[in-house]
Amino acid sequence: MHGPPAVSHHIGRSQWYFGMLATLWSVALCVSVLLLQTPLAPEALWSILLALGLPCALSFAGWIRSDTGTLQWDGQHWLWPGFGEAPVQRMRLVLDFQKCILLQLRSEDGGVAWLWAQAGTSHHQWLAVRRAVVAAQRTRREPELRQHLLDGEKG
Repeated sequence: MHGPPAVSHHIGRSQWYFGMLATLWSVALCVSVLLLQTPLAPEALWSILLALGLPCALSFAGWIRSDTGTLQWDGQHWLWPGFGEAPVQRMRLVLDFQKCILLQLRSEDGGVAWLWAQAGTSHHQWLAVRRAVVAAQRTRREPELRQHLLDGEKG
């Protein structure tokens, strides 16, 4: 069995993810404005505003610190600059929205990277990246499936 050809894809801060966060921030802002117009005790009001504002600030800080770099498939291994020269030990496709995917990468030393990859200007290049990601999921599961089938035959 042969896999997909080598391909690379630039990973930047996801505009799609930022849009999701901006929507949640807008909802939090609307709720905050409504709360300011209600007769609540000041302590309760500040507690609620803090409970709405803190997650918004933390999510923005997380988006700003998003990993960026070039994710590469060399035909056999995934490479991510955040892991140095070592290949990615395990890649997991967490969410798939066709034009945007969330990946979890694990290095040999236990490091973890969460990447939002999204389609760029080249439709063909994006399809090649998606094929490589899906193929990596399939080949990772084949030994587990084979062992499961063998265990089933014994019992």
